[in-house]
Amino acid sequence: MAANARQTLATVALLLLLAGALAQAAFGSAQSVIQDCSEDGVLNGHYSHSDLTKALDQLPSDLDEYTDCRDVIRRAHGEFLAGEAPAAPPLLVMTPTATDYSLAPPDRHVVTVWTQWQPRRLRRGSWDDIREQQTQLLIDGVDRAAPGFASSVLATHLQTPGDLEQELDLRGANVMHLDMTLDSMFALRPLPEWSRHRGPDGVYLCGASTHPGGGVSGASGRTAATVVARDLRRRRRR
Repeated sequence: MAANARQTLATVALLLLLAGALAQAAFGSAQSVIQDCSEDGVLNGHYSHSDLTKALDQLPSDLDEYTDCRDVIRRAHGEFLAGEAPAAPPLLVMTPTATDYSLAPPDRHVVTVWTQWQPRRLRRGSWDDIREQQTQLLIDGVDRAAPGFASSVLATHLQTPGDLEQELDLRGANVMHLDMTLDSMFALRPLPEWSRHRGPDGVYLCGASTHPGGGVSGASGRTAATVVARDLRRRRRR
């Protein structure tokens, strides 16, 4: 595998579709392969992200996806490569209660602020050391785009890269499992030999680490289920 591919591939998180003859032995073998790849540097985390959810007493106006300019993105990526938490991270702000009122009590709202290019391991200190600082940093960032936002915040819950890795087993805290780059897309995702939703020893793969990648579309699971069904039909014909 090319060197640049080794630098950008992250550890694969597997969603296993086990049918009939697929046994624990196959699962154990797949885990062994993934662990070996990770230790050899074939699968490495490239970027991770933080996620801040807030309870609000009102929904600010003009709240949407917000990035100052391309320089903000470039600067954040540079700080990430240096092992630093970005000082002004680009933000993706989502307000699910704008359309689904069941997610919060009456006259209250939920806002999620998503930001990427957060290093899993900081060059200095830990994420727990800067948890409160990062929480306020995200709130202030949204407040600059939607004045009055900060004063409406009632409660917050920050998931750092460390939290995402520990709570959700996201290796390297990469929500895409491995990067959505040209060398890990289509027939290269997650690896060329696993790109048809078939992993080692009869294990089937789906999820963000397989084509077409991350996002809640269900496309990968549907394709994997189709592959499983096709293989089962072939076995019955034998």
